[in-house]
Amino acid sequence: MKDVKKELSNYLNDPRIAITEVQGGRDLDISATMLEALFYSGIINTAINLNGFIEIITHSSLMWFGGGLRKEREIVYPTPAYFAQKLYATQPGRWPAKVKISTPMFSVSSAPPEIPDIKNAPYIDAVALLNDNESILSLIITNFHPIKPIKVSVSFKGFTFREDVKLNILSGVTYLSGNSWNYPEAVRIVESIIVAQDQKIEYVLPPCSIVLFTLNQQKY
Repeated sequence: MKDVKKELSNYLNDPRIAITEVQGGRDLDISATMLEALFYSGIINTAINLNGFIEIITHSSLMWFGGGLRKEREIVYPTPAYFAQKLYATQPGRWPAKVKISTPMFSVSSAPPEIPDIKNAPYIDAVALLNDNESILSLIITNFHPIKPIKVSVSFKGFTFREDVKLNILSGVTYLSGNSWNYPEAVRIVESIIVAQDQKIEYVLPPCSIVLFTLNQQKY
């Protein structure tokens, strides 16, 4: 995406784009699985880190095709992508804060010719967002590893926070986990609280997970 921005900058002053009909798979229906939620997280994180280059992101529809809802036999239930959208849309942060990440990497050689090989892609991705008065910091960390939990250690500079940290955790047993008519809440956001020590956070991210850490500024 940075290459796209660089190329457009040769022709336009301060170019902007929209990403529409976001959907993770063309031939396989993965839109109702955790894989779609992880794909969505990657798209949003990329947009946040490109300083306004991506102005609009939309799914293809409200229901089916990655939109977030399914309807079967008069029952409407959410997909993991719905909860991913909810997590990003309802967190209080608005202004991006700088994040420096050190993470294990992976590479993939893809069989279909239209999909390029992936080299040195991160297992862990993260964004941080401050609210308007900089009293709340939202830290969203995604673990793309399909089977392994990964322990993260987070330190902060310029933001002192209370030791009680709220977590909103979205994860599945596998990347193909999803909800169904029989189990409409098999995948959902789970809330938790952890206690930070010495202004640092240590937490083991489940595989295939998106975790929102909400930190409140410490007032003296």
